[in-house]
Amino acid sequence: GGFGWRITATFTVQRIRVPLYLDILGFVYGPARVTLFSSGVLRPFPAPIQQGLFSLLLSRAKAHRL
Repeated sequence: GGFGWRITATFTVQRIRVPLYLDILGFVYGPARVTLFSSGVLRPFPAPIQQGLFSLLLSRAKAHRL
């Protein structure tokens, strides 16, 4: 199974609103539980890079399956 969460918070610094994004993506593959945390200020972490990192984690989990 897998999951994905996005947590968004906005902070105000001297009357300027600053958005903060935290993405948590994960999966279970055999005995491995793998989680990817990514964050961004002003805008979310770039989706294409996040997807590439997540795919890399999945391929490594498959390569090292017990």
